[in-house]
Amino acid sequence: MQKFPRNALFMATLLACASIAQAEDAPAAAPAAPAADAKPAGPTISDILTNSGVELKGYIDVAAEFTDLKSFSAGNPYKVFDADHSGLTMHQAAFTLDKLPKEGFGGLVNVTYGHDANVIKSYDTTAGDYLDVTQLFAQYAHGPLTVALGKFVTLAGAEVIDSSANTNFSRSLLFGQIPFTHTGVRATYAVDDTTNLIFGVNNGWDQLKDANTQKTVELGVTANPVKPLTLAASLYSGVEPVYGPYNYAAAYAVPLTLTAQQATAYRTQGNRTLFDFVGTYAASDKLSLVLNVDYAVQENYTNAAGASVDAKWYGAALYVNYAIDDSNRISIRGEQLTDDQGYRTGLADYTSHKDTEITLTYGYSPAKNFELRAEVRADSVDHDGVLIKQDGTSTKTGTTVALQGVYKF
Repeated sequence: MQKFPRNALFMATLLACASIAQAEDAPAAAPAAPAADAKPAGPTISDILTNSGVELKGYIDVAAEFTDLKSFSAGNPYKVFDADHSGLTMHQAAFTLDKLPKEGFGGLVNVTYGHDANVIKSYDTTAGDYLDVTQLFAQYAHGPLTVALGKFVTLAGAEVIDSSANTNFSRSLLFGQIPFTHTGVRATYAVDDTTNLIFGVNNGWDQLKDANTQKTVELGVTANPVKPLTLAASLYSGVEPVYGPYNYAAAYAVPLTLTAQQATAYRTQGNRTLFDFVGTYAASDKLSLVLNVDYAVQENYTNAAGASVDAKWYGAALYVNYAIDDSNRISIRGEQLTDDQGYRTGLADYTSHKDTEITLTYGYSPAKNFELRAEVRADSVDHDGVLIKQDGTSTKTGTTVALQGVYKF
């Protein structure tokens, strides 16, 4: 058996020991990094929409309301969406999908689901299913001219149907006395960077299908004469059923479901004219003021004496909005509405009603896309029989407290 030389064995031992020592002194190997998540094989839906020039957005509006009045239809006919005297309401879940290029063809679809959808529904659409196609129009833009054809929201008013775009939870008195939407054609001409002129022809107030053969004309102008000041004025004029398109259609129902006197009254038509003005002044980065003024006339309204008269309603609302910081804000709204001869209440007492309300809203945004709103509103009417308590008795004052959450996506 062959043996290693002593010096060779000694050298091998030294090399082995050195190798072991070097291994012990070396830092431990880092654990293997976890495998990265596999990326999608293709673009996401958001990527596709963005790259195609299409925008998808929406919001969810849920609120709890508590008031000493009955629901709006019986307790306060001037209220619009804040209907329940006590309880939680899913007011709106809405989305808008649009592609509105500055040049060429585009379009927009806006769908609203929830309690408010039944309030804003147009004539000749199905009621009671809590779903409304609020806007649906095609658009063509070329240079300073933009033309839209379909259904779109009104030009009038300081407030809008979109809950996330308002500063208060409840809608103003004036909001309930103007149309919500129109179906027709609307052309907007940009005179310059600060002024737009608007002209349109449509079926009238909230009518997907025209209730008669007459059309309503809309005129509008928006201007930004100086940086902090924005002005908007609109005018609507056209023949409308005096008692609303639903009653007008019912008067021609077969078999006739109304008395002869009711049918005659409901078939009455007359020119309806609305003038609306909104001025917005940004006093500072934190403080803004908004003024909204309305004046409207409905011809051929039959009064208590059986005479045909012009019924008028008019009012003004002032908003003071103050941003405390990036997360907290307050909004105060005060307004007064005069309903000449009680036409807009539908109570047929033929007397003038004057409703005054003041609303205080606090908004807190813990995140950019969510706002929590707490609100207190006080209504006052100078006439008995308009505001009704939950026990059925008449009152001249009413208070509403609400808590609302609005999530935007």
